[in-house]
Amino acid sequence: TSILGMRELVKTPFKFVLTKPELLENLDKSRESLVGRKSSNSLLAFSAQCNFSGYKLPLELIASVQKQGLINTGKQVSGHDLTNEPDLSNFYVLLDAAAFVGTSYLNIGKYKPDFFCVSFYKMFGFPTGVGALIVSKRGQSVLQKKYYGGGTVNIAMTREDFHEKRVGFSSRFEDGTLSFLTIASLLEGFNTLERLVPAKDGRNTMERISNYVFELAKYGYDKLSTLKHANGQNLLKFYNHTSYQDRRYQGGVITFNILHEDGAFVGFAEVACLAAVFNIQLRTGCFCNPGACQWFLGLSDNDIRKQYESGHICSDYNDLIDGVPTGAVRVSFGFMTRKKDVDNVISMIKECYLKAPADRFQRLDIAKLPKALMHIPERLKPKLKEICIYPIKSCGAFKIMDSWPLTSTGLLYDRGWMIVDASGMALTQKHQPRLCLIRPIINRHRGTLELTFTGMMSVDVSLEMASEEINVINSSVCRSKVCDDLVSGYDCGDKVSSWLCDCLEMSGLRLIKQCEERRCLNGSEKEISLSNQAQFLLINRSSVMWLTKKIYSEKEPLDHTIDRFRANLVIETPTALEETNFESLTIGNTEF
Repeated sequence: TSILGMRELVKTPFKFVLTKPELLENLDKSRESLVGRKSSNSLLAFSAQCNFSGYKLPLELIASVQKQGLINTGKQVSGHDLTNEPDLSNFYVLLDAAAFVGTSYLNIGKYKPDFFCVSFYKMFGFPTGVGALIVSKRGQSVLQKKYYGGGTVNIAMTREDFHEKRVGFSSRFEDGTLSFLTIASLLEGFNTLERLVPAKDGRNTMERISNYVFELAKYGYDKLSTLKHANGQNLLKFYNHTSYQDRRYQGGVITFNILHEDGAFVGFAEVACLAAVFNIQLRTGCFCNPGACQWFLGLSDNDIRKQYESGHICSDYNDLIDGVPTGAVRVSFGFMTRKKDVDNVISMIKECYLKAPADRFQRLDIAKLPKALMHIPERLKPKLKEICIYPIKSCGAFKIMDSWPLTSTGLLYDRGWMIVDASGMALTQKHQPRLCLIRPIINRHRGTLELTFTGMMSVDVSLEMASEEINVINSSVCRSKVCDDLVSGYDCGDKVSSWLCDCLEMSGLRLIKQCEERRCLNGSEKEISLSNQAQFLLINRSSVMWLTKKIYSEKEPLDHTIDRFRANLVIETPTALEETNFESLTIGNTEF
């Protein structure tokens, strides 16, 4: 994120982004050098170690780029198109070494970036907020400063626009009072590191730490990569470039997401909660590295924008959007980490994710969670996302935005009407798919059912028939069948009948409102409206999402797929198919 922020400060309009493969192309030393044919300057900034995956870029890139420039400049993100034009400028390199020097030895005598920055907090854990920008003499010649503060000028005039900066390089750049107390404590940090991990067998302190954290990470990765669900599905999806085969290119980091048995992702917020309960410190999200996060999660630019539009922002716990992760889980190791700490992480993952979801949710003790995570357990409970009724059998849904009455046959007005043909048989979408285009709107205050159809004026029907109306049309009682059950209903009149005939382009159609109990063929009553089998139909968004991933067809929005199931209650659970184990469902004070 910090390097991305630098793009806002540099003068040039020409800015480019390189991926790892594009950057590594510059290790090719066989090509002709084009550097310095123009007097302009170009800056390449990259991280010595990716803080998302722990991958260490070959530092030979520094000299290669300084001498030869860039073979591939990557994707241009601003300025008029220069894609096919070689960059003939002088090249300078800024190395972000903050993550690298925390556990690795940076040999500045061998690798000579023009600029590199470090964070002492990442090395010692204390003090926070202290870092350094180290600038080579070559870099000093091109680094120009605009802003100035106290202690960095020889003279500054108030009534004239005039100032003169100090001559010494550091004197010009160290504005105001330095944090001298925290800077003084850095010496103790270096001394402590060397005391706890002294040089040995030809390796200095940081080389020994680098080797140690790599071995811990490799041990953890090897153990975790063997974990599988009962159906053979891998438990974890890892994000790295090396599979922990080469210590030169891999730091002490394991980054992953946990998968459900069906291959769906577990949200990282849930993992963070369980880790807190087990007293394990880990980090979740994108780790302030949006580029690597997007790369490893396989997200397009449109995906990133959609996640943002859905409410996800940096550092929040909005971890899954339509089942797609917005970040990952990272476990990092330092010189103070022990093998038993790695075993604790492995044990936590096995105990929580190789058992039933209910078992791990019972472990979520809110009292043990930090304030930022206290809302997560409530979020992991099944959620009622939508209530729908289908007033006319096989027609469109009416989505309820408020409370709604329940009756002995289900939700009030659900499947209370049906359309029958001239022979008295009920129409269904199986034979008349255009029925789904008839959209009903219920207005309980006006007592009307409004029917709408694209390109036609709507028509109203009374929700309840007055007794005198019933007497008039009693002779028009219609008897039909729904799933072989006998159904009786009142004819709703010629006006709506004519409207239905026009929109469905069929003659003889009538709208019938159910008027008495439904009966089986043996004459027994059935407490059900005109639905096929039960008073309520429930569907789980997570299960529908799981299903869509199994079907190779043209993709449509998830909400559209859910609508196809014509459910009354749409819920969402952390895991697909959880509803198959439900014995009861309570919404508010009502148990179903």
